[in-house]
Amino acid sequence: MDGNRAALALLGVDAVTLRSMSIIDAAAPADRDQTRRGLEALLAEGKLEKDYQLFQPDGRKAWIAVRAVKVADDRYMAFCLDVTEHRRTLEALQASEQRFRDVAASSDEYIFEMDVQGTVTYVSEAVEVILGYRPDEVVGRSALLMLGPSERARSAAFLGERLARRERISHFQQEALHKGGRPIWLDVSAVPVISPAGELLGFRGVALDVTEFRTLQAQLAVSSRLAALGTLVAGVAHEINNPLAGSMACQALAVQEARKLAEALRAGEPLDRDALARGVDELIEMLGRAEADGVAISRIVKDLAAFGRPDAKRGPVQLAAVVASATRWLRVSVGEVATIQVGLEAAPDVLASVGQLEQVIVNLATNAALAMPAGRAGKIAIRVGPGAPGMVRLEVADDGCGMAPEIQEHVFDPFFTTRAPGKGTGLGLSICHAIVTAHGGALTVTSEAGRGSTFRVELPVAPPGA
Repeated sequence: MDGNRAALALLGVDAVTLRSMSIIDAAAPADRDQTRRGLEALLAEGKLEKDYQLFQPDGRKAWIAVRAVKVADDRYMAFCLDVTEHRRTLEALQASEQRFRDVAASSDEYIFEMDVQGTVTYVSEAVEVILGYRPDEVVGRSALLMLGPSERARSAAFLGERLARRERISHFQQEALHKGGRPIWLDVSAVPVISPAGELLGFRGVALDVTEFRTLQAQLAVSSRLAALGTLVAGVAHEINNPLAGSMACQALAVQEARKLAEALRAGEPLDRDALARGVDELIEMLGRAEADGVAISRIVKDLAAFGRPDAKRGPVQLAAVVASATRWLRVSVGEVATIQVGLEAAPDVLASVGQLEQVIVNLATNAALAMPAGRAGKIAIRVGPGAPGMVRLEVADDGCGMAPEIQEHVFDPFFTTRAPGKGTGLGLSICHAIVTAHGGALTVTSEAGRGSTFRVELPVAPPGA
């Protein structure tokens, strides 16, 4: 063989040594049979294009891309390009892809990618375990087609809003349909995929089956609501006692007046029509008051029953109206430790369960009341208004003891509490977080020790026609 300076540098030999070598001598031992076959093909066909591995004299491995042609009866010319870095990059990429496939195959979540139109461009095999679809049945279709008809509008609005803001998706729960038709709840997290040029390409993320977890969560939410209901009962008892006492008094007076009229009639006493009319008017008035008090008691009992009932049915809801209803109880239950200030701005409807939203408001306000230092009356501000684009905002702020950063990190963890034993289960805020997240929203907190806390709820606007 003979070669130029680049060939000498690539092979790591001098010109004299190169002239004493054959092509097979330059190949790595493991590649010599392949090199021999390539040489035979070159002799037979007059050309060769192939990559070969060689060992340099210092022991380093190198890959060369060989392109050889016949230039005379007994002479051949080869162009050799060092592709070692390219091969290493390719091998690293293949190893990375294999690791990705191994992780995807072993995960309980299914991994997906979608473009900006919501079309699935990749999905791991775990999708068949969770939803019953083979990957090839999902790729190329809209991700919304795997959702229930009532869920598509909500998810489309949420996805569109996240795409517009290029924001990550964190634990968004949506109801999908298994291939067999049964509902499956997914917990979806994803990040935007951005090209080197800054173009938004879509989302890459994971989806986890949380159907069983949501069932347990619903049971836990009922327990939490009943616990919150117990907190309200003492104050609500006063609300019931007032109209109940008035109703009983009016009924007693009405009975007494009716007996007088009955006795006068039995005794055959001369009847004064004006006196009789006045007596009947008084009787009607007392019965009317008793009826009004009975209606008030009925309303209280109905509202309490609604709060305790695990109603998760969702529909368009005016958040301000829910706050107005919930604060009626809160003023009674927390009135001794804090005054409640309500600020309601005009805002679009949200798609939500009234009962679950009431639970969030009551839990957040009750938690705020428990944060008030002993010996002074605090303030709790509940505000509703437009939030980020496509969202409605609810804030519950207090001027209580606040929280240190290390407490804030765990405040939504189940069973986490800083209160004394018997003073709290640590479930209230975690239930609030779960409810808000299940509605496609977010619950966050800002706080400073000694300066109070503000809990902010952001809920998606109800899509048109919901």
